[in-house]
Amino acid sequence: MSSKKGKPSKAHEDEELDEQVLQDLIDNVRRRRNELGYSQHEAARRAHLDLDYFPAFESGNRRNPEFRTLMKIARALETTLSALFTSPADGKLAGRKR
Repeated sequence: MSSKKGKPSKAHEDEELDEQVLQDLIDNVRRRRNELGYSQHEAARRAHLDLDYFPAFESGNRRNPEFRTLMKIARALETTLSALFTSPADGKLAGRKR
């Protein structure tokens, strides 16, 4: 959606930002899991999640993880929640205005 001047609407900008934050999160979870040498099923087991959680999450099929689930993932991957939300491109928290 565009405003009268051809600019994207605020809702559209927020939607794009949310998509980038989610993609950074997925990328960071996958990268950290691989650094530790965990399969998706091993990561799920360590996080006390269903064995199909990581395959679904990393493929983008689980789009709204709960805070509690994100905390379990961070613990299982021996990292922090803020590290999972850090943009791999520039080291800033994902979603921050650049």
